[in-house]
Amino acid sequence: MINILLAHDNKDEILGVFFEQCASLSKNILLPIAQIVELDSNSLNKETVENTISQFDQHPFLFIAYSTKGMGAC
Repeated sequence: MINILLAHDNKDEILGVFFEQCASLSKNILLPIAQIVELDSNSLNKETVENTISQFDQHPFLFIAYSTKGMGAC
């Protein structure tokens, strides 16, 4: 099974709904083959991302992010 960290900025004023729909579609497609950890705007910060990555215990993972701000905003 593939580990996936799926992050999306659903509170973005312009694209938040679009990002949320993209994340939902991605989750529906990938769920049968992946273990998905999802972070939305309420939990999307540097500390949470780092803690989530550490839980993958150095196993390979895929990071999917829908945001216009990047990690610099965390």
